[in-house]
This record gives sequence, C-alpha cells and structure tokens, in this order.
Amino acid sequence: MAELPWVHTYAADDLHAGRRTPWDIFRSEWALEAAVALLETFRNRRVLWRYPPRLLDLIRALGPANICVGPGGPDAEATAILGALLDLADQHPETEAFRERLLARNTDRRDREGWVWAGLERENHEACAKVAEDLRPFDLPYTADILAARSNLDTPVVTATPVGTGLLLSRRRLALATPGVGPSLPLVPR
Repeated sequence: MAELPWVHTYAADDLHAGRRTPWDIFRSEWALEAAVALLETFRNRRVLWRYPPRLLDLIRALGPANICVGPGGPDAEATAILGALLDLADQHPETEAFRERLLARNTDRRDREGWVWAGLERENHEACAKVAEDLRPFDLPYTADILAARSNLDTPVVTATPVGTGLLLSRRRLALATPGVGPSLPLVPR
C-alpha cells in the first residue's frame, strides 16, 4: 500500500475516489513551494537549482506574477527575477555529459549536479539570469565576467627562459583566479 502525501482533510475523500482536483491542488502547492525555494536560494546564495522540466512547467503554469505576491501586493522585481531564472533553467541541457561536467567541478558535494552558480544582469532594462561559472564546452548564456575571463584565457603570454646562450620562448595561457573559470597557470621558468 502506498502512502498518500499530506493533504487537507476535505480533499482526502476526493483523493481516495480518484478525482483530479485534489491532485491539481497538491501539484500547485508543490510548484509554489519549489518556486519560492528557487527564488530564495538565488537571492541568498546565487545558486540556480536544476529542477526537472515537469516541475518547471508547473511553476510556469502558476505564473511568476501569481507566485511573487507579498503583503504589499505584487513584487515586480521578484517576478522579473523568477521569470529570468525559469528562462535560464530552460537553456540547461538535460544530458549525461552536462551532469558529469557539473559533478567534475567539485567531488566533495553529492548534490553538485543539482545546481549551477548564476548571476543577474540587466539587458534592455529587463532582468536576465546567466551562468556565473565556466561550463565549457556547453554554450550557455554566461555573465560578463566569465566571458571576460574566457577572452583572457585565450590571450597567449610569452615568457622567456635562458637556455644556454639563447632564449627558449614558450607560450602559455593566462588564467584569472575567478571561481569556476579553471586553475590559474603560474608563470614559472622551466
């Protein structure tokens, strides 16, 4: 016998009868709580949780404008942020390679494949959520500092080391010490 999730007393009879209404109520409550958790973890930790596509669809069905309502009325800023986070979540590939790339960043945390560092930028006076860590080779919308760090990674730096009577020139890529960009390469003579 399967255990039913917690529901209001008035809905228990409808659940046992197999009616759809209590399940719809349960799904909408679940989506509401997930949307609030998505928004709050982004605000507090700059993390975007990777929810299953079905849950994202349920959040979208409720509508960010209906979710982001406080005691003072609708919160336009929170609505814009939640909408931007949902748009960014749609752009994450649901492939095994992407999950492995997320896990490769830090093996100490078991939940590492479940979230992505994110940042908020303004484009044309609209909130736009972007990935705030380098997840090469995946083509995602990255924040400006990640794109700048990538361009610095591709700039060759020439170092000279004396070898005998001549100079040995070596080309190395310079990495910035930016979280998520990759290891910094020290410029040491050979």
